Amino acid sequence: MARSEHPKYLEVLGQPTVLLALLVLGAVMSWSAHVGNEGYGFMEPLGHALLIAAFLALTVEGTIRVRFAREVSKDVAGALMGYRLPVELQDHIRDSMRAVNLVLADYRTEFRFSAIPSDVTRIAVDVRTEFRVVNYGKEDAPYQSVLQAEELHAPRFHSLNYLGPESRSLEGESLQKRVKREQPEVPDGQGVSRVEGPEITIAGQVGDDPPAEVSVVWRYTLIMPAEGTEVIYFGRHTIGAEVRAEWGEDLGFWISPDKCREDGVRHWRFHRLFLPAQQIRIRWFRKPQA
Repeated sequence: MARSEHPKYLEVLGQPTVLLALLVLGAVMSWSAHVGNEGYGFMEPLGHALLIAAFLALTVEGTIRVRFAREVSKDVAGALMGYRLPVELQDHIRDSMRAVNLVLADYRTEFRFSAIPSDVTRIAVDVRTEFRVVNYGKEDAPYQSVLQAEELHAPRFHSLNYLGPESRSLEGESLQKRVKREQPEVPDGQGVSRVEGPEITIAGQVGDDPPAEVSVVWRYTLIMPAEGTEVIYFGRHTIGAEVRAEWGEDLGFWISPDKCREDGVRHWRFHRLFLPAQQIRIRWFRKPQA
């Protein structure tokens, strides 16, 4: 027996009688928003969404109707989300939903700590960071990966790789030449080094096809204090993170936030969403001598 490619609830929403009911409901909700009190403010965008989508869907057939029904469900969710919150937060939620197209996923960072001969006050930290950049929007989106590090930690950028339809690779001096100082007026060694990768285009999503994506891999080295901290900073919405670390027996290691799943030794997984500007902080320290 043939099986529909659409979820059952979309087929139900696509029925003309249901769409007619949504049309009436949208009109009632829009009217209520104008005559009701402040608590009915959320009804206006919801009513408009139902009116427009239901009216258009009633004028088309088949698969197109189901597609309109899919958009109805998205608009309803957007109008209802956070409607009891203050207006400022509602606006922020709506703006976030509209603005987010590129999302990072499976953000993995590996740290390898090693001693520096004849220097007991500092330690070398080799870092490898890998993540996927997924375009959930309908339009093509430009993307450029950027990495920053404090000059105090003598950063050395080894390689940057884009893996996907527009594969790119920069290594050694070709990457090091792209390093710029963010604050030229700051004395040498006290500013921030910034390296920008090439700009590429990630294609927009077509129909129900899987969204296009590109994998990004950075490799670099920092010279850090023998007891210090480092931050994994998320510049975009990021779904899922993972941290791995290798260090000598003379060091201890701490990671925050601690609400993560530890898989084996020196391996942590965060099954959650990180919002822009959120962080994972790690700290290392010398163990007391026995």
